[in-house]
This record gives sequence, structure tokens and C-alpha cells, in this order.
Amino acid sequence: MKQAKSLLLFHAGTDSQADAGVEDGVKVLPPLRNPVDRRQQFDVLQVQGYVYRASYQMRVIYARIPGKCVLMGQEILERSSP
Repeated sequence: MKQAKSLLLFHAGTDSQADAGVEDGVKVLPPLRNPVDRRQQFDVLQVQGYVYRASYQMRVIYARIPGKCVLMGQEILERSSP
């Protein structure tokens, strides 16, 4: 959750934490295969967040390394209709 909020603030280009947040619920998604080594899998977590009036869906991707929390990637999509 802490990393999700930091990533959202970085993505939005702001450091104003007063106008940003991440919802409490975390959804565990099916794992992804490592594109470099198909025998390895990454864990995927999805959270919802907001900055000002914009709402975002974030997926954070972690390597499966025992005893470590290694962020391998992130996906941040604004939830809007262009």
C-alpha cells in the first residue's frame, strides 16, 4: 500500500499527499509469467487510488523471492472515458 501511493504520486507528478490516496482493499490477481524465464512467476496486486478528482487503477508486480519484496513493474491507468 505504501509503494502504491508513492508510485501514484510519482505518476501524477505531484508530492501533495493531502490530495492523493489509496483505497484499503487489495485484489490479488493471477500470477504473470516472467517474459525472460517462463519458469518464474510474478505476483500481481491491484489497488484503486485517486489524485485530486482523478481515479486510478494500479497493478503492482512483484518477484517471488522468499523473504524479499522486489517490485518488478507497475501499471497505472486513469479510470475515465476519453
